[in-house]
Amino acid sequence: MRWFSSPKATGRYHRSAEVKAVSHGDKMVLMNLRSEQFYSLDGVACRVWDLLEAPATKAGLTDTIAAEFDAARDEIQNDLDGLLGDLVRDGLVREVR
Repeated sequence: MRWFSSPKATGRYHRSAEVKAVSHGDKMVLMNLRSEQFYSLDGVACRVWDLLEAPATKAGLTDTIAAEFDAARDEIQNDLDGLLGDLVRDGLVREVR
C-alpha cells in the first residue's frame, strides 16, 4: 500500500484568483471564471467576502463579525462553517498554507 501525504490545512482562507466580484447595491455577484457559474452573496456573507481579500482564519472572521453584528459567537461560527464550506466547494475561496 502506498501512502500519500497532503499539505496540512492551516484554517486560513483567501479569495480565489479565478473569481470576479461586483457589488450591486447590498449584494455581491461573483463569477467563477473557471466554471462560468454565477453566485450571489448578501448581508453578512458580503462582509465575509470583503474580509477574505487578505488571508483570514475562521477565528479572525468570527471575531470581526461578532464585533460588527449582533449575533451569538456560536451562531456566527456555525454560519461561517457553512458559508466557507460552500465557498471552498464552489471554488470561490481556497484554503491557503
